[in-house]
Amino acid sequence: MEAILIVWFFFAVIVGFVANDRGRSGLGFFLLSLIISPLLVGIILLVMPDLAKAARQDEERAKAEERRAAEQRQEHEKQLEALRALKTDAPSSASTADELTKLAALLKDGVLTQAEFDDQKRRLLRSS
Repeated sequence: MEAILIVWFFFAVIVGFVANDRGRSGLGFFLLSLIISPLLVGIILLVMPDLAKAARQDEERAKAEERRAAEQRQEHEKQLEALRALKTDAPSSASTADELTKLAALLKDGVLTQAEFDDQKRRLLRSS
């Protein structure tokens, strides 16, 4: 009889450790397996979702979103800098056709979006 109780306790401890590794309450599952059955509680535990794994995936997803947002901010800054350079570096005697050619090149290179190109083109045509 003592051997059965020792084995029962041993498996209840294992269930507690597995529960803890899966993001569940190790002590709670240990006590539950002592009362009910280590085998039954272990099966229930293995069927339940792994909370620790889900938390790691959420963290990775959040980091990836932060990286994408930083890359988008960086790309936006490049575009703004290109627009500022276009405004400040353009000689005052440059013709409208030259400016339109430069804008078209920036659009083709992907520095400007179509909407930004159209806006700059409108401003350029109004000022000439």
